[in-house]
Amino acid sequence: MPGGPGSSAPSKGGKGGRGGLVFGDGDRVLDKGVWKRAKTCQQCLQIVVERAKWKDCWDEVRFCSDRCKAEAKKMKRQQQQAEQAARNDGDGAMQPCQAPP
Repeated sequence: MPGGPGSSAPSKGGKGGRGGLVFGDGDRVLDKGVWKRAKTCQQCLQIVVERAKWKDCWDEVRFCSDRCKAEAKKMKRQQQQAEQAARNDGDGAMQPCQAPP
């Protein structure tokens, strides 16, 4: 029986992700019988497998989806705002301008 106990066929595990991936050396995976380049999404840490539309810009790909890209941008913005607020709450807090006498 294919995929049963003791079978050498890859199982479809995980939570609806890419079933049937077999990990190879470093940054390559076997996906449906074809070796493809792979990376890890910087936001959700999921495996990102090269797609045809990413062939020319694979070095620039950092996220698995637009959602992860937007979440990373949002987190970065929140972190910058928190840092700005921390700087303003310290000793050097900005004082309102005063008009000259």
